[in-house]
Amino acid sequence: MSYAQIREKVRLLIEGDEIGTTFSTDTLDLLISMAESRVYRKLRSDTMYVASGALNAVSNVLAIPSAMLELERVIIGGKPVEMTDQWRIDQLTYNSASAGDTVYCARSGDDLVFWPAIDDTTDVYLYYYARPAALSLGENSTYTRYPEVFLFGAVAEASPFLGEDSRAPMWEAKFAQAMQDAMSNERWRTYSGSQLRVRNR
Repeated sequence: MSYAQIREKVRLLIEGDEIGTTFSTDTLDLLISMAESRVYRKLRSDTMYVASGALNAVSNVLAIPSAMLELERVIIGGKPVEMTDQWRIDQLTYNSASAGDTVYCARSGDDLVFWPAIDDTTDVYLYYYARPAALSLGENSTYTRYPEVFLFGAVAEASPFLGEDSRAPMWEAKFAQAMQDAMSNERWRTYSGSQLRVRNR
């Protein structure tokens, strides 16, 4: 589906079958963009999951990929690294604590830092959820799986522009339900097939 077709679906939801001029093309583009931002603040789909190739820090600082929404894990030398906060890294460095085999990483602004410090040749692998490319560049796999989330998100964002429109609560409710269904489906996709376990009391 082309972006123009996505835009047309949003227009039809707002205006119906009658060709109208309620919103300009630029405004529809803005509504879709706002919906994307709203969706990606909450939705975590395996269509958004990224496993990086080997990355290298410079002076113990690794730039976070610009599209990253949520860091899931960090691997160094085949071993998961414990994620902590900058305060703990500073405390360990200040106290010159003995690291042993444990390595920590923390987010510092748009970077990751490590303790103990790693050298520039150390391979670091990141596993994270990334924001897909904008729909204006073409349909992505997250939209393909959950088009209703984006479409109802866009029409819900239109409400403030329409003033007192009786459809606003319905659009917001449909967006909320579509988002809930999408997140539920992602949980099901993750955990379905797992064996049931009996908990010992």
